[in-house]
Amino acid sequence: MHLGEVPGMADIAERRLIRVLLLLPSLSPGGSERTIISVANHLDRSRFDVHLATMTGTGWWTDRVAEDVSLHQLQASREIVGLWPLRQLICRIQPDVILSAAMRLNVALQAMRGILPSGIRFIVREGNLLSLKLLETRRPGLWRRLVSLLYPRADRIIAQCDAMAQDLTTTAGIDPRRIVRIYNPVDVASIDRLAGTGENPFGRDRPGRSILAVGSFKAQKGFPRLLRAFAARPPWLAEANLWILGDGELRASLQALAASLGIADRVHLPGIEANPFVWMRHADLFVLCSHYEGLPNALLEAIACRCPVVALDSPGGTREIMKVCGLPGRLVSKLDWEPCFFDTEGLNEARSRVE
Repeated sequence: MHLGEVPGMADIAERRLIRVLLLLPSLSPGGSERTIISVANHLDRSRFDVHLATMTGTGWWTDRVAEDVSLHQLQASREIVGLWPLRQLICRIQPDVILSAAMRLNVALQAMRGILPSGIRFIVREGNLLSLKLLETRRPGLWRRLVSLLYPRADRIIAQCDAMAQDLTTTAGIDPRRIVRIYNPVDVASIDRLAGTGENPFGRDRPGRSILAVGSFKAQKGFPRLLRAFAARPPWLAEANLWILGDGELRASLQALAASLGIADRVHLPGIEANPFVWMRHADLFVLCSHYEGLPNALLEAIACRCPVVALDSPGGTREIMKVCGLPGRLVSKLDWEPCFFDTEGLNEARSRVE
């Protein structure tokens, strides 16, 4: 989607720079945050005046924001507390376009349109598979109704894959003509630069294969089933080590599960890594084990690093992106640890499709 496709944008673009405000709840280490930062950093400065605002905190990825992006950190204790300062910011900078990138923020912003300056074009980006994400909220029925009522007020709705677009229509009754599918951008040049820094994080003297997974320690990511599959690995992988980069509320339970399965000495949870790409560059295999995904950024980034990958089939964009990247044979219904998963065949072509 080009901003010229949003009603009214072409006329503004002919007169001056288009002022764009990108909105995030925070700059925490998540896929949506990396995507929006990448968009902010790469918008054409000859056409756009770029602003990025966050509702809470300074965030993990602050140093990833380009210096010529105007960064506004509202420092609210909670998102809802930051809505009035957000209105004041919008009134002050007078953006032409606002792109918001989280369900609660999307809903709140569309509800506020009556008290915001007129003439702003609104784009909302859905961050995950709505039907399953709603099940993780306290009041899924209420949020479904709010999305159904308020998302259609936006000028455009971005879905990360065709499966997400269909899910928005099925779950919230949104007119598919208002939805545009845009795959997440992958900053291959930046990934190459970061992947080439530092030494092998797995250590040169550690025997066995290094298997890597990346993600927040929450139920969606499916790490318990990865641990169980790793515990049942075949003898030829007995010396392998499993590394899971990330953190979250399930850390203690994952550690307890690894201990109960007798694999605690082979499972490593280093925490959140500012540069996961050097890990992907040196890993023998990257595993995606999520129960569902909008579009799995970590999988795309591993492919960009030419790391052998395998992904468990699940609702959302995983199947779609594996097909687009020409890797359907690495999409599995069960982790059986086939030797072919560790092959590098086809990775250069897959990376070119990511680019």
